[in-house]
Amino acid sequence: MNARGFRFRAPTPGLVLAGLLLSIHVTLGIHAAFRLSPVWDEIVNPAAGLLQWKTGRADFNAEHPFLAKLILSSPLVFSSVKLPPVPAVGGSENPYNFGFQFTYRQGNNSGTVVLLPRLAALTCSVVLGVALFVWGRRRWGDPQGVILLGLFLAIPVFRSRAGLALLEMPQFVFLGAGFVLWDMWKTEGRRWGFWGAGVCAAASLLCKSSSLAFWAALALADVTAGEGPWRSRITRGLVFAGVVGLCVAAVYLPWAGGARALKIAVLFPHQFGTTHNRFYFAGSPLIDAPSFLSWVAFALKAPLAVSVVCLWGAGTWWRAGTHRPLFWRACWVVVGVFVAVLFMPSAVSTVQLSSAYLGLIVLGAGAPWEKIVGWRRGVCAFLGLAAALEVAGVHPNALAYFNPLAGGAERGAYWLADSDQDWGQGLPGLKRHLDRHGRPGLLLAYSGAADPEAHGLRYQDVLSPALVSRFRKNVLIPESQPRVFLALSTKVRQLEPGLGTWLDDQGFPKSIVDSCFHVYDVSARPDAFEWLAEIYDQTRRPTEAAWARARARAASKETL
Repeated sequence: MNARGFRFRAPTPGLVLAGLLLSIHVTLGIHAAFRLSPVWDEIVNPAAGLLQWKTGRADFNAEHPFLAKLILSSPLVFSSVKLPPVPAVGGSENPYNFGFQFTYRQGNNSGTVVLLPRLAALTCSVVLGVALFVWGRRRWGDPQGVILLGLFLAIPVFRSRAGLALLEMPQFVFLGAGFVLWDMWKTEGRRWGFWGAGVCAAASLLCKSSSLAFWAALALADVTAGEGPWRSRITRGLVFAGVVGLCVAAVYLPWAGGARALKIAVLFPHQFGTTHNRFYFAGSPLIDAPSFLSWVAFALKAPLAVSVVCLWGAGTWWRAGTHRPLFWRACWVVVGVFVAVLFMPSAVSTVQLSSAYLGLIVLGAGAPWEKIVGWRRGVCAFLGLAAALEVAGVHPNALAYFNPLAGGAERGAYWLADSDQDWGQGLPGLKRHLDRHGRPGLLLAYSGAADPEAHGLRYQDVLSPALVSRFRKNVLIPESQPRVFLALSTKVRQLEPGLGTWLDDQGFPKSIVDSCFHVYDVSARPDAFEWLAEIYDQTRRPTEAAWARARARAASKETL
């Protein structure tokens, strides 16, 4: 006790450990935010959010709801960045072109435009981590609170969204907060928990419509296994749905174009499976792939050690027979999210199932771990170490994580694509690789939203289905540059499998960089340049074809 009579309490070991875990998470999140190039949706979300803050319009890039965009772009409101010319209402402006111009062609510092929204996402992840720890500690005690926090921080999809300005991390915050409030209502009878959960449900839907499966599962759990007669349970479910609907409408309608934007957002999930019906799986691009393949993809990307802990915890919890209502609510969330995928006309990326992890980590943390004794404690320690190694092994590119059963991150490109593997985030890693090898000339085949030159890469384009390709004139590698590397992004390799197959069949030495680029040294190989000349001929680029044949002749003379 100090001179004024205040009593200071030493922090418990649980608080210290939670603080340490969050500190490591923040450090890794900031590091990842600096080390990755923006992925496709990252150039759209902050630009659309800032446009809405500045103009009051909600009808630009309205397919996805806007709350997460407002949250992510909020730091930019206080910066000096400038928007491109605002598209006309109802116009045909491509939001990706608008976002690219905003990030790279408007005179803004592209690093600032990318970093500030990422820091907003990281802040959301810290808020959710603290909330989960406090709730777990209050519910079960320090050990389970730390376990719940540790499981949350070890999930790759949560870690990737903590370092990227995507819609999911704000969505996860409201899903997690709503789950906690729902539990407080059900276990402590706090009415405000019910209404607070309704507000959080609306907020999560205002971030991303995939939240609907999560809340439908919780509502069904109450209707089928809640307290009271059937009529009252059904009435509660209808009241909850009404609260959510009214909150969503109340947030949308005051904005300019809000009614139109709400209609687009409501209809988009029904159209998503038909407009996004291409699914890459196990080396093959599929059209209208069966929905259950989403489950297989989820299993390939689920962190192995964390999954074992969650399943073990769920089994232990079931045998203990404690806190059964909460156990079943967590089960309903997991099952509900997985079953909801079957209502989609085709398979979807695994991030659409990511809210199931919130139920899984609750199942993992809620077991009476304090009763684990003997050799089982050694197994727990081993799983904790394995989870930490999984976190470290794929950092900073958690987006490209695949578990050991799938062959790890470097084999991920043979399984899945886009937001599950290479979404354009690997340019800084490629720059570091080239710097380590003396900065050779770069032939680039890249798919993404970023501008490679803004990330320090001077390059000659080969085949790049990237936004920058629409605005850039190709620059040839000078003859004075003796070494030439060809970098083939895994996305391009998936789109044009013949490229990688030819290079591998010819025995070119290859490096895999950040799981996103296959890099080949073609400096002294005339056959490689003749092959490149054929590619340039097929794509009607005679200047580049002539350059490639000249390099082939020079390489042939050097080998004689």
